[in-house]
Amino acid sequence: MTKEILLITGANGLLGSKLSLAAAERGYEVRALMRSPEPCAEFEQAGIRLVRGDVTDLASVRAAAQGVDAIVHAAAVLGGTWSKAVPSDYWDVNYQGTVNVMEAARLEGVAPMVDLDTLAILDWSHTITEVSPIVPIGPDDSPYVAAKRASYYEGMHRASRGQDIRFVTPAGIYGPAPYVERALHPTSFNGTLALALRGGLPEYVRFPLLWAYVDDVASVCLAALERASSGQRLLACGRVEDACSIAALCNQAAVLANVAHRVRDVDLSSGGAAIGSMAKLAARRYGNPLLDSSATHKTGGGAPLPLREGLRRTVEWLRQHGRL
Repeated sequence: MTKEILLITGANGLLGSKLSLAAAERGYEVRALMRSPEPCAEFEQAGIRLVRGDVTDLASVRAAAQGVDAIVHAAAVLGGTWSKAVPSDYWDVNYQGTVNVMEAARLEGVAPMVDLDTLAILDWSHTITEVSPIVPIGPDDSPYVAAKRASYYEGMHRASRGQDIRFVTPAGIYGPAPYVERALHPTSFNGTLALALRGGLPEYVRFPLLWAYVDDVASVCLAALERASSGQRLLACGRVEDACSIAALCNQAAVLANVAHRVRDVDLSSGGAAIGSMAKLAARRYGNPLLDSSATHKTGGGAPLPLREGLRRTVEWLRQHGRL
């Protein structure tokens, strides 16, 4: 039987790389789209084909999409405290880049396409579900949220007109990946963990976040590809009982790594220092319960890995690569 060909954008990123490996193991023929193709042993062993292309260049995405059966779009510029991106970076990549991938899929007759968006576009004042309302447009929008929300609306517009586009919304992604340096980028939560375990993060503002082990996110992406329908959203948000602040996440990892340093959990209401652009998240309202992803589990997304086990694997990976 001929293998289905799957194009994955952002394939050397934290999620894209693990998704590429998971898809190859599932039996797909994987084309891994990268701006600068970087060989790695795991990709070579899995028979993954590296393809040069940039989501900001429609022609290169369209060339990569010729003859493929499906696309998962995982390329993005991340926001957060340590991001050095300027507003145009978010619009060029997270909005126009996503539109380019959607248009390449349409022009080349590729269906389905799975788009990775972000929890940041959902309204957290309600329990997060697969049908959560989108956060309203407002003066406090970050360029990251604005661009991601705009790309989601573009995707829903296209889905309403008949293009097969599905959505996966991940929580804070962490975990081991084959491209170590990219997986430890300062804007990633892996980068935050590594910084804290080296004693470089003294404090962080307190607000609850949901956490998703990278392999679990890859599994939900494949479930969306194989079993979701156009316009449907699946959640890759870990376990609601594992929701915690960034400081609590780092301190759990520190215990597992036998590291003495602890990150202080700062409450802004008591006059603590705001830390970066994410400090505003401490002031927003949160639903109770925080998450209900039961519809995703029924679709076959699988049971999420407990946070403690995910952190244990991540600490071991950091240690193996000399980062502790």
